[in-house]
Amino acid sequence: MGSLQRELPTFTGTDQDFAEWATAIVTAGAIRHKFLALAMKEWKPLIYSAIQRGMSSEHNQAVDYSKDPEDLYWEIVLLIVNMAPDLAKAGTAKMTTRIFDLAKKHVRFHVVKLNRRHKLNRERVENQQSYRCETVSAEERDSELAVSNAERRGEN
Repeated sequence: MGSLQRELPTFTGTDQDFAEWATAIVTAGAIRHKFLALAMKEWKPLIYSAIQRGMSSEHNQAVDYSKDPEDLYWEIVLLIVNMAPDLAKAGTAKMTTRIFDLAKKHVRFHVVKLNRRHKLNRERVENQQSYRCETVSAEERDSELAVSNAERRGEN
């Protein structure tokens, strides 16, 4: 209901348009709440299974002890909630398969990022380079986010 209230000032149209518009917003919110509950109860073992498989991969050479499986779990829950309206659309795969795949892709993205950082740090040490504070421009950040979002949606 909060999103409906926030968006209300921007609405223009007929009564029929309003009914359809409001129904779409309320339905999306209800789907997000349903998927949050499912992710926290029914899908929790499934998500942790995907995390365990991804983190124990032989390709995972960079270990980041600051990020434990619970951190990844909550990141995946947030992804599920944000993507709930799209996930709720009918598809050929069972919902549990799609959730497992989403979690697996997120963990793979995390592991690839860790391995990339690990490789860069190893190269710096081997080349006796010093560390400096690096910043990322807004354009670079937006570009990286667009690539990761496309990977999550399977648009590689």
